[in-house]
Parts: sequence; C-alpha cells; structure tokens
Amino acid sequence: MTVADHRSPTAVRAWFGDVHRRGVVGHNRFALTFDDGPFDGATDAVLDILKAEDAPATFFVIGEYAARWPGTVRRMHEEGHLVANHTWSHWRFGMLCSQRYWREEIRRTDEIIQEIIGRRPLMFRPPMGIRTPMNVQALRATGHACVMWTGRGRDGVNTTKQRILDRLIEPAADGDVILLHDGRDSASRRDPQPTIDALPELIAAYRNKGLQPAPLDQLLELPAYE
Repeated sequence: MTVADHRSPTAVRAWFGDVHRRGVVGHNRFALTFDDGPFDGATDAVLDILKAEDAPATFFVIGEYAARWPGTVRRMHEEGHLVANHTWSHWRFGMLCSQRYWREEIRRTDEIIQEIIGRRPLMFRPPMGIRTPMNVQALRATGHACVMWTGRGRDGVNTTKQRILDRLIEPAADGDVILLHDGRDSASRRDPQPTIDALPELIAAYRNKGLQPAPLDQLLELPAYE
C-alpha cells in the first residue's frame, strides 16, 4: 500500500497538497513524534523513557544519522516505534532546491531505513516544516504523506524543561501530534537534555487529561510503511 492508495480522513488541503496535522478525534489519543535523530546518547535516553512509560512514538530520522547509528534505528523498530523519513542531510537551504534534489534526499533515506528494519517508510516530515512546490511534488512522486504537528516544544534550539512543558501541557487535546527533537541537525548545537527531562512529565500530564499515546499510523489512519 502507498499513500496514494489510501487518503486518510485526517488529510487537510493546504498550499501545494495534503498535510496531516491532527489525528482522528474521539478516541482520547495523542502521538509523540521526534525529529533529527538518531543521535548518540540522546535517542537512547528517549527510548529508555518511552519503554519505561510504555509509550509508542514515531521517529522522523535523518538518513545520514541512521547510516551512522543503525543499531539505534533497529532498536526503535524492535521496541514498537515507527521510523519515518526526515531527508538524508536535513540541509536548511534545501528549500531552494529542485524536485530532483528532494527525490534523491527522500530515496536515500528510504533505502537506509529499509536496509536497517526491512520496511520502506511512507511518512515524511520536511526539515523545519517548510513545504515547497518542489518537495511536495517529490512526495507525490515517491508516495509519501506529509506529516506536520499540532504542538511543538520548540526544543530544536536551546531551551529549558519548563518551557517545553509550558508550551505543550496547557493546550493538550485529543488527536494532538506533538513535535519534539531527539537529535540535532548539523547546523545546531542544542542541548537535548531539557527534552529528555521533560518527556516523563509530558506523558504523565497527557495521561492525567485522559489521553493515551498512540502510534502515529493509528492516530492518522494512514499507512506507516509500504
């Protein structure tokens, strides 16, 4: 199955094409998603917390990092998390590039993920959430869904545990797709520790509101893999 075979009820028409920001409501669920990993030390700490909390998540991995730390990607999959595509290099000026550039970034990342876990991902998140006609056309050509978010911890830069929690807990709602970061791109020097420290309290706060973490494919009613 490809995304082209299945249009999710959560798809929203937007500039250049469909995006997926919020899950199906009515089931009291939310999804945790992590960008820019895997990253040595940080991702393992996140996985340890998710295992202890019995909380599934989705990791939008950078392909060159997946190639560097394949064991961490394998652990994501083996522990029941989804692995999705976040381009090969996460180059911040990729937004200026051609469809050919985007197709290659997506293809290379798909291939390394498939090599590691045996599955080709169908979910994609553009670096920094920037959608352009070129990357959207590439997604159509490669059969991927564009997944965004309803809330983000703004932890892609240096921050604090409390700022992350303050941004996310108050507006928590059914169907939320939460964006956090377990890694950092080559242009960032952020400290991942505030994200690690905030994660248990964040999960507990959502549960206190009656919301349970769910796999992103279930929340969006969208296939995770081909």
